[in-house]
Amino acid sequence: MKLFLALLTVLVLFSCSQGNRVGSNVKKVRIASLVGPTGMGLVELMEEHSDVYEIHLVTSPDQLIPKILNGDVDVATLPSNLAAVLYNKGGGTFSIVATTAMGVLYVVGVDTDIKCFDDLKGSGKIIHSSGQGATPEYVLNHILEYNGIAGEDITVRYLSQHADLANQIASGTVDMALLPEPFVSTVLHKNPKLSVIINLSDEWQKIYGMDMPMSVVIVQNQFIEEHSEQLQKLMSDYAKSINFVKNNVNEAAILMSKFDIISNKAIAAKAIPRCALCFETGEKSQKLLENYFEVLYKANPKSVGGKIPSEEIYYKQ
Repeated sequence: MKLFLALLTVLVLFSCSQGNRVGSNVKKVRIASLVGPTGMGLVELMEEHSDVYEIHLVTSPDQLIPKILNGDVDVATLPSNLAAVLYNKGGGTFSIVATTAMGVLYVVGVDTDIKCFDDLKGSGKIIHSSGQGATPEYVLNHILEYNGIAGEDITVRYLSQHADLANQIASGTVDMALLPEPFVSTVLHKNPKLSVIINLSDEWQKIYGMDMPMSVVIVQNQFIEEHSEQLQKLMSDYAKSINFVKNNVNEAAILMSKFDIISNKAIAAKAIPRCALCFETGEKSQKLLENYFEVLYKANPKSVGGKIPSEEIYYKQ
């Protein structure tokens, strides 16, 4: 009997050590994202899969960048051009695995006779915009140039902050403004006289016949190498979460309010369709991003970190 008990004890201890060894190879995936449209697609993961994913939401890129560069997170969702900048400056320690949003920039105003940029030719109108020296300026200038719209046709005036411009157009201080979501839905909620008059994604489509990729998911290369099965599960779960948001707008908006991704659920519900959420991977994602990076590079090389990222930035399954 003593020999039997001794053997049983050994077997139990061996089983426990094996369980710990196998379990140690599986970890909670650490994800970071900005609040707003960049983080919209995460809400179903946050609500239903908190046992698998540890998700950190931050309010500015300055809070997100150190987490990525220091390896404090395995995964991050961020603006596409910021991924290019970090890749070029950080030695390529991560890969882009998916594109998650195709459009967040809109011109809002009171003049419903304007439906596209071509309607602005010779108008003498003033467009107020935020984002000078960043993506909104480069995209706007590119579209204006394509449409042959010059300084004598319109005037573009810049404010330093999205919030400041949103407040001005909502109050009627300015008549027309280029803003990103969720500021677009916020000003429409505050001032019913305003409407979306131009969708910059539609204008981008006219030029290139493809979408404008505004945000991406990146994964640390060490995580890709060491946790391939978890990566595949992550990509599957993330895609399902985005589909949940797109197909259950009101329920998703409630979760966005709960997690402070967009605090007002009514504004979140209006913003979701205008963010063109998606989960594009592989060659399609790469083609979209290469085109986008090339446009930004020509506008200002610093916008993508001084050079167009090499093919190594794209995850290949």
